[in-house]
Amino acid sequence: MPQRGAHFSGLPDDLVAGILCLSPPREVARVRLVCKRWRALTTDHHFVRASFSMRQAGHGRHIAGFFFNHRQWSTTEYLALDPEPEAGEEGAAGDRLTPDLSFIPGTFPVDPELGILKVLGSCGGLLLLCCWPSDCPAIHYVCNPLTKKLVEIVLPTDAAFYVSLAFDPSKSQHYKVIALGGMHRIHIYSSETQSWGTPVPFDHSLGLLEGLHSMHGIFWNGSVVWIMTHSLVRFIIKEERVTDMPMPSRKKDRSCAYIGESGGHLQMIGYTKKDKLTACFDVLEMQEISRSGLFCIMLTLIK
Repeated sequence: MPQRGAHFSGLPDDLVAGILCLSPPREVARVRLVCKRWRALTTDHHFVRASFSMRQAGHGRHIAGFFFNHRQWSTTEYLALDPEPEAGEEGAAGDRLTPDLSFIPGTFPVDPELGILKVLGSCGGLLLLCCWPSDCPAIHYVCNPLTKKLVEIVLPTDAAFYVSLAFDPSKSQHYKVIALGGMHRIHIYSSETQSWGTPVPFDHSLGLLEGLHSMHGIFWNGSVVWIMTHSLVRFIIKEERVTDMPMPSRKKDRSCAYIGESGGHLQMIGYTKKDKLTACFDVLEMQEISRSGLFCIMLTLIK
């Protein structure tokens, strides 16, 4: 037990790391500027893993906002869920600021005529971005918006659109980028080797990837999951295998409209044609191999 009045620098590393681990991500980025010791502690993989695990378990702050992709303008906008701090929460206001992506080279997110910046996916605190500088080919990046570190990812020539990010800091400090290519192949980029591996072939005759709805998959439980017309398909990265996923008991004509990951669980939003007319949809959640319904939302009742 440290004596009263003892200097903070005299505390053992594990205790300091445990205290800093309770800070919100934006504050962790700030304390890295305090001294070399704190920077080393907060960039250590064990610290990142512990911090991520706490947030997955619900011990961190609530979600401050999310990135929304506009279909019509092909741009991304950050929407804060609670932009104004409540009484007594002034200290948390700094954690609700809009993420700053202006450090991405050649991007002009405030002026679409000069360039477009789009968030293709997020995973474990990292962002997968695509930017289209004026009159230039698209450029893909993986970046950490807190540390402002980024890596340009040069995609294979046959995999320019279907790109997803896979990163679980509780298991590894390295991320992967998964890209669907032509000729029935899946490409895997590893940040550990900083290169693309040998393309993984899959049996197109099974028809698992026919009717692909979304250009970007969701990383969940070691897999990238994509929406098909009436089903979900996953690519198990470690096994390099494509397989279909069990679906809930279906209502007639129910469509899978959206999938997302939160707290280690996979969520799916589905609706029928009748539900769509009445502004109603179901939210379901999968934990490992079982899926259960969470609730039914009627937008007409939300004010």
